Amino acid sequence: FGVKGLAKLEPENGSQYVIYATEKDAEALDGASRNSPFAESFVRNLRSSPKKIEDMMKDVRAEVRRATSNQQNPTAYGILDMDFYFNSSASPAVTEAKPVTPTTPKPQIETVWLYGNLEVETNLAGDLYLNGDKFQSLVVGQKAKISKLVAGDYTVELRTVEGNQSKQVSVQKDQTQSLAFKFEKKIQAAAVVTPAPTSKPSTSTPANMVYVEGGSFNMGSNDGYDSEKPVHKVSVSSFYIGKYEVTQKEWREVMGSSPSYFKGDDKPVEQVSWYDAIEYCNQRSLKEGLTPCYTIDKSRKDPNNTNEYDDIKWSVSVTWQANGYRLPTEAEWEYAARGGNKSKGYKYSGSDDISSVAWYEVNSSDKGENHPDYGTHK
Repeated sequence: FGVKGLAKLEPENGSQYVIYATEKDAEALDGASRNSPFAESFVRNLRSSPKKIEDMMKDVRAEVRRATSNQQNPTAYGILDMDFYFNSSASPAVTEAKPVTPTTPKPQIETVWLYGNLEVETNLAGDLYLNGDKFQSLVVGQKAKISKLVAGDYTVELRTVEGNQSKQVSVQKDQTQSLAFKFEKKIQAAAVVTPAPTSKPSTSTPANMVYVEGGSFNMGSNDGYDSEKPVHKVSVSSFYIGKYEVTQKEWREVMGSSPSYFKGDDKPVEQVSWYDAIEYCNQRSLKEGLTPCYTIDKSRKDPNNTNEYDDIKWSVSVTWQANGYRLPTEAEWEYAARGGNKSKGYKYSGSDDISSVAWYEVNSSDKGENHPDYGTHK
C-alpha cells in the first residue's frame, strides 16, 4: 500500500506477452502532446515496424527513454513460443515453433492484414498527423511515402505555422493513394507585422522592424540541454521582427501603465508574464487597426496545459492568418537571432564579441538592473 504505479502481471509463458508503458511500481508520463510518449511510439511502431514484437519493443523502449530523458522505461513480460509480428506482410514468414513436448504441439498463429500505401506532398513545412496521432515532420516540397498502412479510412492532417489542413483518404489494398497539401503562403509577424511581399519591400518596412526573409536552418544544439537535441532542419516563412525589445514607454502607450521594477522609458519592460505579452499584442493590434492574432478565453482552463507552475492556464488559440502582432515562435526567434539566411555563424547574436551586442556582468557596471535597450544607445 502507498506505492504508486502498476503492479507486475505474471503472464503465461509461451502464449502471453504483456506490455507496460513503464516499469513496475512506476508511473507513466502524460507528455506535452495529445498522446503520451509511450502511446505515440507504440502506435507508430505498431503500424510500420517489420520486426517481431520483442525487437519492436526494444525500439519503443529506446524512443520513450529519449523522449522522457530516461525517466520512463517501457517493459514487457512473457516468452512466446512463436515469432509474432503486428506488421506481418513486412516480416519474414511466420513458422511453427517446436512444441513444448512431443505430445502437446501448439498451433501456428498468424495475423493477416491488408496493406496499402500513402504519398503526401506539401508546399509548407509541418507535422503530419494520421487519425489524430503525429506520424512525422515534413519539410518544404517533401513528398513522403508511408508504406504498409492497414487498409481503411484515415484522417490526414498537416499542421503548419500558416494553419492546418485536414483531408480524408481511403487506403486500398496494394494501392498507393496521393495527397497534396497546398497553403497560401502568408507573411507573418514575429513581433508585429502587416502582410508583406515575398521579397524585401523597399519603402514599406514598419517602424523599428526588421524584415527576415524565410529559409531553412539547423535548429538546436548538441552541446546544450536535452530539449535542444538533436540538431534538426527547420524551415520558416518570411516575417518582420522588432529591432529592439519592447520598451516601457511602448508598453505604457498600449496598456496604460508599466509594471516594471527598474523604471525608464527606454528600458525594456519587465515583470510581465506570457499572458501579459499576448494581451499586449492583441491590444496593440487593435490600436493600429490590425486583426488580433490571439483568441483568449479567461473563463476556461486549457486542458492541455500541464505546467504545474502555471496557475492561470487561460485557453488561448492563435489565428496565424491574422495580420496583427504576435510573439515569435521558437524557430523564428532562433532563426532571426542567428541572422536568418544572412547568418555568419557568430557565437552570439550578431557577433563573436558578446560585449558589442549585449549587456552582461562585465560591461553592465554590475548595477543589478536592466539597461536601455542595447540597440538604442549606440
